[in-house]
Amino acid sequence: MKAIYIALLAILCCTAQASETIIGDHNQSAAGACQSVKPGDARLRLNALWVQNISQESAQVACSPLIDTSSNGTTKFGGVINNTQNSNRTVTCVAAINTGGSGPIYITRSVIVGYKEHAVITWSASDLGANRTLVGGQAGFTCTMPPGTTLQYIWSQSVHGS
Repeated sequence: MKAIYIALLAILCCTAQASETIIGDHNQSAAGACQSVKPGDARLRLNALWVQNISQESAQVACSPLIDTSSNGTTKFGGVINNTQNSNRTVTCVAAINTGGSGPIYITRSVIVGYKEHAVITWSASDLGANRTLVGGQAGFTCTMPPGTTLQYIWSQSVHGS
């Protein structure tokens, strides 16, 4: 199962296009890079590797991926979410990305995670439109985690190319 998960992750989130070269990968434990929006929230369980919603109601988690823009390449970032419940769960996350303009741009993504399945949620500089780039290290996201969902880890990737 672990080998399938790693292969799926490599295909979905961390594969450069044919004209791109990967120049930096960062994987972080969600427990180390994310925290509850509501400090001391008993709905969330953190262990060394992940953050899990153990309650019967949704809880919010804010994450700060490592963003490397020193290469002037495109940076992608996101998270890997698991569902332990016996029905599909929809996880909605909002990224806040500083473009160096008049303030951050907010981009909402939702993924449906099946029972005992993983889903990858991703943002990239291409989401920002023409002539916009990520500004050094200033991006993050907040996810609303339904009951039984786990944020396993977050990742970021810098690529160079068009």
